[in-house]
Amino acid sequence: MRFLLLLLPLHCFAVDTEEIKCLAQNIYFESRSESTAGQIAVALVVMNRVKSTKFPNTVCEAVKEGEVRTTWRGHQVPKRDRCHFSWYCDGLSDTPTDEEAWIKSIVLANDIILGRYPDITMGSLWYHAVYIKPPWWALTLEPVVRIDNHIFYREF
Repeated sequence: MRFLLLLLPLHCFAVDTEEIKCLAQNIYFESRSESTAGQIAVALVVMNRVKSTKFPNTVCEAVKEGEVRTTWRGHQVPKRDRCHFSWYCDGLSDTPTDEEAWIKSIVLANDIILGRYPDITMGSLWYHAVYIKPPWWALTLEPVVRIDNHIFYREF
């Protein structure tokens, strides 16, 4: 993944490259098969969480939020299937393999962090795929918009 981030000159980015990487990973793994609007919407949920007092206040902390466990070597690792964004703790590789989709994710992440897109999620802090049964947390929230294969929610 490091070599793919370096395909674009770092001077192209006006924000912290680690924050771009974290948001780009979320875009890539959560929505790379979606339209550009769907990818933007997924990223905007992360940004809405960063602005909220209910979630961590950095992009990387918001993307990687979830339960952790300590390995026998003393390292903190995410508990499988206990993260806010499932790709982060699904046990699969977090290395992008689709170069074109990864580059698009990086560019979108930079633009979103810079605030170049309006909030098409209307302040949503959560989403889930349409093909799964609504999670328990969705029952207490207001569904506000469906974009591609995700339903976006905010508090009432």
